[in-house]
Amino acid sequence: MTILTSLAAFIVAIGVLVTIHEYGHYLAARLMGVKVLRFSIGFGKPIYRRLFGRDRTEFVIAAIPLGGYVKMLDEREAPVADAEAHRAFNRKRLSARNFVIAAGPVANFLFALVAYAVMFMIGVPGLKPIVGEVDPTSAAAAGGLQHGDEIVMVGDRRVQDWDQANLRLLDYAVRADEVTLTVLDRDGREVQRTVPLENRRDLLAEGQFLERLGIRPYRPELQPLIGSVERGSPASEAGLQPGDRVVAVDSEPVDSWAGWVEQIQAAPGSAAAPCGARRSPARAARGACGSRDRR
Repeated sequence: MTILTSLAAFIVAIGVLVTIHEYGHYLAARLMGVKVLRFSIGFGKPIYRRLFGRDRTEFVIAAIPLGGYVKMLDEREAPVADAEAHRAFNRKRLSARNFVIAAGPVANFLFALVAYAVMFMIGVPGLKPIVGEVDPTSAAAAGGLQHGDEIVMVGDRRVQDWDQANLRLLDYAVRADEVTLTVLDRDGREVQRTVPLENRRDLLAEGQFLERLGIRPYRPELQPLIGSVERGSPASEAGLQPGDRVVAVDSEPVDSWAGWVEQIQAAPGSAAAPCGARRSPARAARGACGSRDRR
């Protein structure tokens, strides 16, 4: 199902880009007085065809959605009536022909600018750079970072999420012996903390940079509620359903999603038996959780 979804998304994305590209050629041709015979999205056998406009331009959606084209009146391809010769592409000035040719890439470029502008206006989800746990033997602890600190600046640049904070900290780890962080502490006061970066070889080794620095980002605690279950998965075969709340795994209580994940990861290859309490009071009241050994 994931492959089909990805394929469909790819086809839609290509279709949008091709449509905008070819519309750039089409619009420029019309502005330069060139007659457009066909506007095709895709190649191969047409699966949809319609005539539109005063010129009866043929709009086509074809079977192979991997490109497209705009066919213009041109004496080099077919005879052209004398009455329409002035509208042939080959009769236009070089500057006009170049304008028509360049209009497709320019349309895609303008679309990218608009898309990025809309994306930044809407915003991109990100995790606030709030410090969770701090390793007491780490550089972060030596710099005075504490649980609940929100990093607002790394050096002289503001950061809005952990991705930005991580990149800026890495930049300092490569070239400096320390970094000054401006944070909002748990009382809402803006304070500065200087984190030493002297042990550069260990900090830049493989693995999670933030953990080697001694920081574990704060993550809100999520309840162990099942949102969806993939058909044919081990969870589906075990009988888990959307809306279940996991309260125990092999009789061990679970109070958060992270706790459930940790218990599952701690026993690879074994068959854990989750106990799901439904939102329905009648279902939740039926029986206690029992262990099932499927090995």
